[in-house]
Amino acid sequence: MNSGANFMIESVKENETSIAKVIRSILPIEWMRFNMYNSEDLYRHIPFLTFRVKCENDVFIALKKSVEEFNGNEKWQMFRDPFSKKGNYILSVVALKHLYEARSAREEFFSEKSYFGEKEYIKFCDNALDDIPKLFEYIQARFNG
Repeated sequence: MNSGANFMIESVKENETSIAKVIRSILPIEWMRFNMYNSEDLYRHIPFLTFRVKCENDVFIALKKSVEEFNGNEKWQMFRDPFSKKGNYILSVVALKHLYEARSAREEFFSEKSYFGEKEYIKFCDNALDDIPKLFEYIQARFNG
């Protein structure tokens, strides 16, 4: 394996938790699943971060707005998980929010691949993976800059 490939692998592993770490540094987090994706299987699911805040303060509101204003390959959003009894939030591409809304409206589970189709699903994964380091830098500059 060449050094470029090693850098890419390290970068993928680092990006897996980068947004979680910056959010934890600016918000009072009650609970968080740190990994946005599985670095061993990048197409397991569309990347997302799920977390619960202790309180929805002004920084939370500003973060939510900043995520929505981010201009990447995909539109991103923080939204309340409709299936969470504890008020968890999800940070992901807007398309994933549409999937959650469809699941909730139909009260049934269907996979991301079956909902979007293989081609769109892979496109969302690839675009999200490309956006994550840029979104991290964007959040970092806005709140820790």
